Amino acid sequence: MHLKSALTLASEDVIIHGPEPAHAAIAAFVQEKLSDLRGGAAAAGELAAARWDDIKTVRVGEMAGANVVLCNGAVLCRSRKECPKAFAELDRMRSAGWIEELIEVEASEVEKIDGALSCCSVLIWN
Repeated sequence: MHLKSALTLASEDVIIHGPEPAHAAIAAFVQEKLSDLRGGAAAAGELAAARWDDIKTVRVGEMAGANVVLCNGAVLCRSRKECPKAFAELDRMRSAGWIEELIEVEASEVEKIDGALSCCSVLIWN
């Protein structure tokens, strides 16, 4: 299992993770390490501004639904048809203002080759 398959960032301060207890444990470990980094951030200049101690972890219903891509404030996520529980949780986070925008992506073809959304490239044009 790849780390990105167990948890991903849904915003600057929200980590989402899969439904298994091990996924929650990994998310808690990452959250703790980021908080530890914040304690030593004063010597790191711009890192001191990070709000790592405010990071929330949120469980989503399907493993595939925990794999999202954060891009310019928008979250690319599996479609509600593919991951209904995860999509419902992400939509709730959007309604609460934790996520700016949700963009549903059909990824069943990527899944056939054991891939996930974060395996795909995202091109940004200015």
